[in-house]
Amino acid sequence: MTTTLPQRIRSIDELITWLPYQLGHQPTQSLVLVALTRGRLLGVCRIPLTDELAGEELGVDEVLDVVSGALKTLAREGSDQVHAVAYEEFPGQSALAVGALEAAAQFTDVELAGLAVVHAGCRRLPWSTDPADRRGSPVQPVETCPAALHLLVDGQAPMPDRAALRTLVHEDSTLSEPVRPALDRLVTRRSRRPARAGRLWQRLLADGGSPAQVAALSGDDRAKLLASLADVHWRDAIIAWVAPGSLPLAALPATARAGLRTWLPDPVSDETAALGKLMTLARSAPSDQPVCAHVCAVVGCIAWHLGNGATGRDAHERALIIDPAHRLARLGLRAIDLGMRPGDRPHPGSAADVRPRPAV
Repeated sequence: MTTTLPQRIRSIDELITWLPYQLGHQPTQSLVLVALTRGRLLGVCRIPLTDELAGEELGVDEVLDVVSGALKTLAREGSDQVHAVAYEEFPGQSALAVGALEAAAQFTDVELAGLAVVHAGCRRLPWSTDPADRRGSPVQPVETCPAALHLLVDGQAPMPDRAALRTLVHEDSTLSEPVRPALDRLVTRRSRRPARAGRLWQRLLADGGSPAQVAALSGDDRAKLLASLADVHWRDAIIAWVAPGSLPLAALPATARAGLRTWLPDPVSDETAALGKLMTLARSAPSDQPVCAHVCAVVGCIAWHLGNGATGRDAHERALIIDPAHRLARLGLRAIDLGMRPGDRPHPGSAADVRPRPAV
């Protein structure tokens, strides 16, 4: 994630081209708010224009509530200016949301700096005084946008849509099938405390390597990693180690801190790479095993801490599908729904989803 609005972005056209790389996917049927504070990027907030899970249009009250709530949250976080980009499937689809945004802005100190509407590969600027801008023109290709090209070179190519992004934390049967029988054996054992699998965690989270390294582990080893997270103190220790500052180490029991000193004595050097490995482990987790809710909640907490609200939401929602009573996932999803930012560590440049439904 970038921490400021890149100086390479010199126009609204470059901003539109850059946005999918910041969000991690190509936005569709969405209103995207790019929030600034004193010219620096505070965050990117995507508001769906439809209920993406049900595939239905939103009601007027839902649109008004979610847009107003999103803008109030950005204002509370210190935003003084917002650029809005609406992605439409059909002309006029975003009119209600844009109207709600204009109305909400009258009651905040946030300036609406501009609006762009993207439809069928073209963009238009309805608030512009230039007739050519109001008519529209093709979206600028990534090859001519240095800010987006820089992210592409770094391997941050966007997924085709929001649904594709969701698959990054959902079960992949090719990964989970070798894990299932081993996990069945582990969870049927009546031990008081699951083994922490310290050596395996050391291998998994060692510097270097890639998510493919996780997939290469045997089904037995991945099952041991998943089962170890049923020890909630060890689960919290993994979160605290991968995302420093997310949980206070001093609050962990002495045995959990001792485990970290033994198996993970050095601080993590690449939090994003560690998250990628954990996401692969989550895709290895069979959804019919309640113990697998833990790895999803771990991914959700770490993704949120790193400013990736969309993946954080997806992971927590999957955890609650597996185990509707999972407390950590419920708390994590609540924090995302309320637009909270992680602890005392600000994450300017984060990309978040705002979902038009009650918090869990």
